[in-house]
Amino acid sequence: MRDALKQRDMNLWQQLQSAIAREVDSAVRASFGSRLMLDRKKDKPILQGEIHRLESEIQPGLLLN
Repeated sequence: MRDALKQRDMNLWQQLQSAIAREVDSAVRASFGSRLMLDRKKDKPILQGEIHRLESEIQPGLLLN
């Protein structure tokens, strides 16, 4: 059971790191032009929602709105 929880937590951390990397990539691409900026504008709320969800799952009692 402990190993299963550890594996789940590791998977959540990997998902969080991936979401943060996509967020940073989106911000960098947006700095190169207006079309990419529009793409970022569309992607940003989705990525921020995913990051918030993952952080809540990793530390459910510590993150408050």
